[in-house]
Amino acid sequence: MPANWSQEYVYDTLNWDFVSGGQSGNPSSAYQGNYNARLYYGGIYRKTKLVTPPINLTYYSNVQLKFRHAQKEYSGDQDYLRVYYKTSLSGSWVLLASYLTN
Repeated sequence: MPANWSQEYVYDTLNWDFVSGGQSGNPSSAYQGNYNARLYYGGIYRKTKLVTPPINLTYYSNVQLKFRHAQKEYSGDQDYLRVYYKTSLSGSWVLLASYLTN
């Protein structure tokens, strides 16, 4: 796991792992760098947030979040990725984007 990142268990307990590719070779390698973040649940519904350390954006006016997402359907099963943010450590999570399809 990257330094100072954490996990927040929402439903049950499932840990993110960091692998050079993906589940069953999809994707075959990381887009950039050495690792992909992967949450493989093995057929049981679970939900865990992967959380970056706080990022101070006070002095920036044009901020973009960029990442690659690979989420292949498997035998009619489709996982979801949702991206959240919050503006303070004690604040509530706000949904930024949802990725719900193959």
